[in-house]
Amino acid sequence: MRAAAAVLRGFENPAWSEIEGLGGKKAGFGDGFLTFEVKSYMDIARIAYMARTPSRVFLLLSESKISPDLKKAEETLKKEMATCDFSEWLLEDTTFRVECERTGEHSFNSSDFEASLGGIIIEKMKKEKGRVQNVSLDNPDMIIYSSIIDDACLTGIDFCGFDLSK
Repeated sequence: MRAAAAVLRGFENPAWSEIEGLGGKKAGFGDGFLTFEVKSYMDIARIAYMARTPSRVFLLLSESKISPDLKKAEETLKKEMATCDFSEWLLEDTTFRVECERTGEHSFNSSDFEASLGGIIIEKMKKEKGRVQNVSLDNPDMIIYSSIIDDACLTGIDFCGFDLSK
């Protein structure tokens, strides 16, 4: 399974050394993020809690190029989310929230993106499961995290729910 780590720009190499030492196998490398292969959810949790350089560690659901225009970005998100399987994560009584950290020039802010992605996920769950997924902005059971750096967008299940960098 694939996972990702958001890191401060320039800290990709030290982060990779930590992740590799904790059992991750390199899959991709970008400006401000790493993607890696792991065998289990426990491997992601171990990396999240033991690595010192990543700010977020998450199960990677989607990796795509997005437009700086919100409407075009939403089209890409709908296509990407259509292939994601949330059935293991978003149970009937599970609450969720979307968080986004964005760097670069875009016609939208993080809040706009969070609302759009949240709406796409709610529509997906309505269509697939016949229910409206519960949202909790204050105390969610699950956080779906997106890291946008210029035109790169990584989205996944956040394993901690807060900035991990030490």
